[in-house]
Amino acid sequence: MTLVPISFEHIHQAVGKAISTWAHVEESLATLFAVSVSGVDLPDWNWRNADLRAAKRAFWAIQAFDSKLKMTNEAAAFHLRKDRELRSEWSRIFNRLSEKKNKRNNLAHGSALMSTYMPFGEDKVQTRFILQPSHGTWRDGSIKRDREWEQRKNHHLAPDAMMLDDIFQAISEFARLSKEIDTLLDKMRPQGPPAPWQ
Repeated sequence: MTLVPISFEHIHQAVGKAISTWAHVEESLATLFAVSVSGVDLPDWNWRNADLRAAKRAFWAIQAFDSKLKMTNEAAAFHLRKDRELRSEWSRIFNRLSEKKNKRNNLAHGSALMSTYMPFGEDKVQTRFILQPSHGTWRDGSIKRDREWEQRKNHHLAPDAMMLDDIFQAISEFARLSKEIDTLLDKMRPQGPPAPWQ
């Protein structure tokens, strides 16, 4: 964990990029949902098709990501029921999305704070900027107490507080997830011209 003094501006820019990157994850998920429920089997998945557009609009009518993920999982699992390899690939992606949604919530519902601390064994107070989730699970005692908890406790951080390195890691993870969903969609797609999301 790098404890680098930065500014509020750095935190705000990184959070903005992370939320924007997560939007790509949800857009890819919306496409997977639309393809899975529409029953459309066009060579180019023409986005002027009313069934695909209607399915995407239904996806975006749902506010909570957890609900979007659950309904996409049901639709995709059924759509891919005859292709064990693709269904297994979707299952891995679904599990990763389930793990990362809390990180997205921490980013979306966090406050940038300036924190002062004194490293163990030193007598000089240092300042750092962090993102502290407003809904912090540490407040209700439900956070898992592990090695990371001990490390963060030693730095006087709540376990779900995010430093700049943590936010950059989230950006990378979100981009990878979006790419994995798009790759799955490419494998599901009938052969033809390039897909509209490429």
